[in-house]
Amino acid sequence: MPGVLSRLFTKLALKSTQYFYSTLAFFYLFWRWIRSGGAALKFKERQMPKKLLDNYNHKYITLPSGINMHYVEAGVPSAPLMVMVHGYPEFWYSWRFQIDHFKDRYSVVAIDQRGYGGTSKPSKVTEYCKSLLAKDLDDLIHELGYESAVVIGHDWGGVVAWRHALSYPQSVDRLIVLNCPHPGAFGRVLSKSAKQRSFSWYMLFFQNLRIPEATVAADDFYVSPTFIPNIHSLLLVSRCALKKKENFTQEDMEAWKYTFNCLTSAINYYRCAYQFPETEKMKGKCIPKTLIVWGDDDKFLVTENAEMSAQCCEDAALRIIPGASHWVQQDEPKLMPSFLSQLLPILLRKVAQYYYCSLACFYLFWRWIWTGGAALKHKERHLPRKLIDNYSHKYISLPSGITMHYETNAPLMVMVHGFPEFWYSWRFQLDHFKDRYRVVAIDQRGYGGTSKPPNIRDYSTTLLAKDLDDLIHALGDSAVVIGHDWGGAVAWQHALLYPDSVDRLIVCNCPHPAAFSTLLQNSRNGKQQSCSWYMLFFQSSCVPEAAISSDDFHVFEQHFWGRHGLKNKENITQDDMEAWKHTFSQP
Repeated sequence: MPGVLSRLFTKLALKSTQYFYSTLAFFYLFWRWIRSGGAALKFKERQMPKKLLDNYNHKYITLPSGINMHYVEAGVPSAPLMVMVHGYPEFWYSWRFQIDHFKDRYSVVAIDQRGYGGTSKPSKVTEYCKSLLAKDLDDLIHELGYESAVVIGHDWGGVVAWRHALSYPQSVDRLIVLNCPHPGAFGRVLSKSAKQRSFSWYMLFFQNLRIPEATVAADDFYVSPTFIPNIHSLLLVSRCALKKKENFTQEDMEAWKYTFNCLTSAINYYRCAYQFPETEKMKGKCIPKTLIVWGDDDKFLVTENAEMSAQCCEDAALRIIPGASHWVQQDEPKLMPSFLSQLLPILLRKVAQYYYCSLACFYLFWRWIWTGGAALKHKERHLPRKLIDNYSHKYISLPSGITMHYETNAPLMVMVHGFPEFWYSWRFQLDHFKDRYRVVAIDQRGYGGTSKPPNIRDYSTTLLAKDLDDLIHALGDSAVVIGHDWGGAVAWQHALLYPDSVDRLIVCNCPHPAAFSTLLQNSRNGKQQSCSWYMLFFQSSCVPEAAISSDDFHVFEQHFWGRHGLKNKENITQDDMEAWKHTFSQP
């Protein structure tokens, strides 16, 4: 009962605050309407400022959701992609300093989010939920022809960037968030900090209908700085404003006023977040490497948000900018060079990727000439008896739609293979454990007899771990999980996300994801980086597949029988090799 009363009191307090600010705004608008003879509530017609046209390449793209997204493109088309995501009340132009700085090194895309600027403005509040906004961002990256991008977000753009990194970590090369807390951190800070609650009053005011829009737009987007944060008072006048006002000229202000001809869709971000909170919990930490930049004179978000956000990441660096306001990318545009040192490894990885791809292309061309084209032809094979005798093959349809092939022979034991392997790589362990366990050796999605989704995003470790958990619950409640190589990566992720499903975890030659990331950065003399060259090569399209399958999968023979292969080479016979080649030659 005390808990019910507490929740009821909290709800009443929030509603009272909402209506209090609404009443103040109503009287303010009425006073301005009387004083100006009605002129204060009229929109001023504007032409598009030249500042928005000069030196910018404006483009539109239709996303799978039907959203027609406007963005500005600059930079090197073949370079790594960098996507900039604005907040409220902003649009693509708030990144003007950063566009100019990064265009020589990246293919830079600064977007108008849905509901802003030239992008579609859905009418329903529910169409501004964070999951849809994050999906817009992910769809954009892939529609532009990239598999991943450096993502930079500020304010509400930071909210979307966080959500995107949590939902689609494989699409993020590096995450940079400016003055916006991790979603898990903000809730905790809000519950503990009275100062943060006082800073967040406008979120309640924005739950009212029409009055917030009218208040923000009144007097040609000018409201008393002591009353409500709007475009003018936020950016120039009030205590919430930029510290370096010379970075925001009168021409810039005209560009803002021209763009914000529709305020409802922008304010709907706050309405949707408050009225329709997304209840699903994002388990685990933010996986992509993250840089959090925070102006410590933010009048909307206390600095504790930044510190707690760093704790919500697997690998985060935190940079506090003393004296900078909430509008840090416009207040301190010269801080961008410091980002470059954080981002340089991405450029180097791309160079290495193209280097290895070029080597492979020359190798394939040489083999094609040398063999008269035979090296690139597939050999027809029949299913080897070695894969049939003494094994019980089964298939199971998982909730995700994946049809998984597994071999089972009675606590449950699940064996997860790596690359380039399949269920058969566990043949010795199947024989050893079959008398004590119900042993299941699977083909992971994309391997052997299991479904092979066409999209790269369908192979994230999060989805692979979900496959494993779905399989376990289709066959029982929990299992001993054994993983090797990529199977180990999936087993680690599964244990982190679904610990209740794991009786015992056994990992063979695969590091914990956080340990590997740390080792990759700190490896002496670059030994781990040099050992990981193939990961960069595999980012190229088509060439890795052609290189591996050329000369009748000769790479497999080198992989298992070569100098760096098995020590006990007699453990992979010619019949075993035929089983490997048959499995990896199937579509």
